[in-house]
Amino acid sequence: MLGLDASNPYAIFGVKESKDKLSLLAAEQQQQAVESERRNKINDILKSALGYQEHGDKVVADELKPLEDIIFTVRTIDELKQNQAKYNSDYAQWNQKRRHAEAIYNTAIREYFSILKLDWNDKTALQSIADIYRIFFDWSVKRNDAETSASLENNIRLYDSQGRYADFLKGDGKLKVNSAPPDASVYLFKLVLTADGRLAPEGYNSVEEAVQDPPKSCLIGQTPLKDGLTLAMGSYLLLLRQAGYADARYPVYIERNESETADIKLLKQSDIPPNMVYVPAGEFFYDTYSNTRVNLPAFFIGKYEVTMGDYLEYLNGTSMAGIDQRLAGYISKTSSGKFALNDFRLKDYPLDSMRLFEAQEYIKWRSKNDKRKYRLPSEPEWVRAARGADKRLYAWGNTPSPNFANVSRGEREIRALPRGKFPFDCSVYGAYDMTGNLSEWTSDFKITSGSQYSAIKGGRINWTIDYCMIDRAQLWMSNFSTFEIGFRLACSLADE
Repeated sequence: MLGLDASNPYAIFGVKESKDKLSLLAAEQQQQAVESERRNKINDILKSALGYQEHGDKVVADELKPLEDIIFTVRTIDELKQNQAKYNSDYAQWNQKRRHAEAIYNTAIREYFSILKLDWNDKTALQSIADIYRIFFDWSVKRNDAETSASLENNIRLYDSQGRYADFLKGDGKLKVNSAPPDASVYLFKLVLTADGRLAPEGYNSVEEAVQDPPKSCLIGQTPLKDGLTLAMGSYLLLLRQAGYADARYPVYIERNESETADIKLLKQSDIPPNMVYVPAGEFFYDTYSNTRVNLPAFFIGKYEVTMGDYLEYLNGTSMAGIDQRLAGYISKTSSGKFALNDFRLKDYPLDSMRLFEAQEYIKWRSKNDKRKYRLPSEPEWVRAARGADKRLYAWGNTPSPNFANVSRGEREIRALPRGKFPFDCSVYGAYDMTGNLSEWTSDFKITSGSQYSAIKGGRINWTIDYCMIDRAQLWMSNFSTFEIGFRLACSLADE
């Protein structure tokens, strides 16, 4: 009755099979339509996202890159001083344009994440997000924002679907080393964090300990090292040693994928003034906040601040009739007509309460007496001697510990201590008390309303550690004196 072939009992199942196939086909077509709609939606969003990203790229190329070539290039200190106001203006302008470009890129990122909600494996969206984060990373480094840099590095690693930034993420750099004269033995120390938060050569408690008798395991060859040494990112210290010459210390800071050449002049021990340390020519971060990098000629700087004992020599060497009342508690005139310390233990205490002109009078006498051309260090020289090549905030690293320097710890009695009393308040070059004890006069000054204000660097005994960072500076009236201010000597190389 149904027109089925009675001789084939399975015919009815054929009808059901056909219906199932039609249903499956319809489901596949519906799925294809949904997929096509999803793909079209992804393409539409992708087109929009790429448009925003290209707009951001154009802002970077046309507006930010020209400013970056001016602001973030290495320059001499004279160029920096002559154009400081312009650089500050350019930096403010760069920051404003950066925020504009960042807003454009963030719109693109939001669009790409919309795509990833539809297809987490979309390689174009993933890689484009990594590309933008790579740009953001460079900006965070330029602004010295370490926390943001670390976060962005993790994001680049997460979204770099094509492995485009594998070498960037590894970050290795190259170092070449030359010396004059050549054939100096080169020792390399990696500076790592100690248990108490200081930077010190790996396996040692301090730089001073490491350089006394460097092990053969740290010997990397003789100058010149022309082929370059591959180094992981971070801080290092080179020690160059050659018979007949004084050891030379040269700090190195390898930034991501950076190639650096260290050109180091070796000096005879007799060329280095007594109680001074040698700071070879090189680049350093003058201001970590704006990431300003400066190239500075070689110079010498006092291993210690000028002491009471040093000043006593000056008083007796100039046959002064009397002393200022400010020093009466330390020094008095004896019956023989000579000046003497009221307590012999004061000889190693830093000289305080000196006005700028008084410090300069001492320097003039010391120069004549030693047949050297001493002077106050410039502010950049002071920073270089305290910081070395990396971005450390204190002489020992970034940990704000009041136990490493003579600074305020809330005591009622505040006083300076003998030079070098805090062994960790020592720079990589061997200059002591640049974080604590006394703040120090420098040769830099500013004229405001007809009055001269001189730059003061370094922490002091009545400041808490947070105020004693290397970048901090103050401008004080040059005729002002206080028990918290002293000074140290500097000297240029004879042929510079």
